[in-house]
Amino acid sequence: MDKAALEDFVETLKANFALPGKASPEDQLKRPVADLLKEVGAAFGVNVESRTEAHLPDRKVRPDIAVYAGGFL
Repeated sequence: MDKAALEDFVETLKANFALPGKASPEDQLKRPVADLLKEVGAAFGVNVESRTEAHLPDRKVRPDIAVYAGGFL
């Protein structure tokens, strides 16, 4: 992964949090974090996918971001 991916992540967050109005701070992080994880995975040759507000009743959890990488959750 190159430095540009982290810089893009930071700029995305800055732009998002600079918008007027109120929003849930936690919710504003979900997509940028998921995108960064995908980019990190790609840098290591691992396909990373994610789903926000996932329902995983078999594991008795509901993560904000479920990350699937290399065939694992």
